[in-house]
Amino acid sequence: MTVTCNDILKLKSFSSIRLLAGEMGLGRAVTWPHVGQTTEISPWVHGGELLFITGIEHSLDMLSGILEECIRNNLAGLVILVGSEYIESVPQELVEQAEAARFPLFAMPFHLKLVDVMKEIADLIVRDKLERKKAKISLKDSCLRKMRMYRSLCGVCSLKGVLPRSAALSACLACLANQKNGLMPLNICSTTSILFAQSKI
Repeated sequence: MTVTCNDILKLKSFSSIRLLAGEMGLGRAVTWPHVGQTTEISPWVHGGELLFITGIEHSLDMLSGILEECIRNNLAGLVILVGSEYIESVPQELVEQAEAARFPLFAMPFHLKLVDVMKEIADLIVRDKLERKKAKISLKDSCLRKMRMYRSLCGVCSLKGVLPRSAALSACLACLANQKNGLMPLNICSTTSILFAQSKI
């Protein structure tokens, strides 16, 4: 799976963080948490980040522009720290702006330790990447085992009459599909390459 704002909401650290707007956009993928400490956001993001704004560098009248930057750069969402220190509350106009764009907007109590929240998000993203990588390796190993069997059935990729051409082609279709999907190097099975050319798949 890919980590989304919906997954982030289920984290323990988010139990005190409120979703203010953008429920329809909770399926946005979260690539990493990021703290915005500059007046401009665009030069520092790639897209997919969950942006945290502390208010130290941003006044209330700057929030609308920041939200527009987040939407334009396809960020995952915006979390605004609220409290008596800097931003006391999120303006209703900003909530309506985020809702209109279906962009997730959160309010986080300033007293929460930001480092703990970001660490939990980062841990979730790293675990997800490791699990997907592990699943891909497992699939690749499974495909390689099947291809060894196909090679045997095809006369070790020789096409010397061990099997009729139609049977050899059937045996190598899975290999071809894996090559097309990038799961195998294109030169791993010469039988598939030959059959691909001959059958014009």
